Amino acid sequence: MRSLPSHLAIYAAHLGRLVARWGVTEDALLEGSGLTHDDLTNLEGRIPESAMVRLLTNALALTGEPGLGFYQGLQLKLSAHGSVGLAAMTSATIEDALAVTVRFFPLRAQRARLVQTFEGDDVVIELVDTLEEGQLRAFVLESLLTGLVQMSKTIYGAPLITCIDVKLPEPDHFQGFAHLWPAAVRFDRTATRLVFPKDRLRAPAALADALTSERAIAECERELALLGETSSVLAGVRKQMMSQAVGFPSATELAQKRRVSTRTLKRQLAAHGTSFQQILDELKRDRAMAMLEHTDHSIEHIGELLGYADPSNFHRAFRRWTGASPSHFRPTKR
Repeated sequence: MRSLPSHLAIYAAHLGRLVARWGVTEDALLEGSGLTHDDLTNLEGRIPESAMVRLLTNALALTGEPGLGFYQGLQLKLSAHGSVGLAAMTSATIEDALAVTVRFFPLRAQRARLVQTFEGDDVVIELVDTLEEGQLRAFVLESLLTGLVQMSKTIYGAPLITCIDVKLPEPDHFQGFAHLWPAAVRFDRTATRLVFPKDRLRAPAALADALTSERAIAECERELALLGETSSVLAGVRKQMMSQAVGFPSATELAQKRRVSTRTLKRQLAAHGTSFQQILDELKRDRAMAMLEHTDHSIEHIGELLGYADPSNFHRAFRRWTGASPSHFRPTKR
């Protein structure tokens, strides 16, 4: 099973401010996410992907706004992206800004990356993602594309993108937001791409500042190194926690495997933006969904294999993880 990424808490905080326009309270947004108000106010912190998924699910359901991703992308200014946004914004040229954005994009969107190529006289930036199909993927793509378009306008000082291809069918709500993508837009394409003329690469960036850019890039490099270290540590923890065929080790047993005290283990995980319980919930959720999809075990038996003697406790936990019942993920015909 894969190691799940985490996300900057500032994005969750911005989501909270956004949905407040629809009268959605912070408590309602946080329902079932395992997060608290303090998690949203710690803007330098990170939150697990399972929590962000729940926030997005709640936001879409509570607002009833299918185009919420466009609003989120429009709301997130370059400054919201911290050192990455600052490094891109203060680059000397459009070419430099693009190089910074491509290199450090995974720091802000770990489920996606940018790939730069050339086609004739055009620069092509492909947005490659590992998101699962569904409403959440549409939200994320609409948010990311809107954010990238807004970013390019800020850096160039005028509209830069001339064509946008989207690897999704055109949504019913798109025409209400089409003005946010001032380019030729084509849906149902084989890839999601942004295109602009190659001769604009040498254009000076509107907010170029060599010293600020240098400091911001250095901070991005440090963050990238830390992310690699974090991924390595958490991958090792998850591997040890998944070593049992049935159930999972307790925090004490995991600490013994790693030859540290339980207190030290908790402190190490906190330093990497997570906790034993968060990782345990993620692993239980992934294992439960895999068994629901690929085995004929009854839902009650799957709960037992995950350590739930009482089926109702498993149902409640599963709904907390995913927002739905276990039967929702069971194929209708096997």
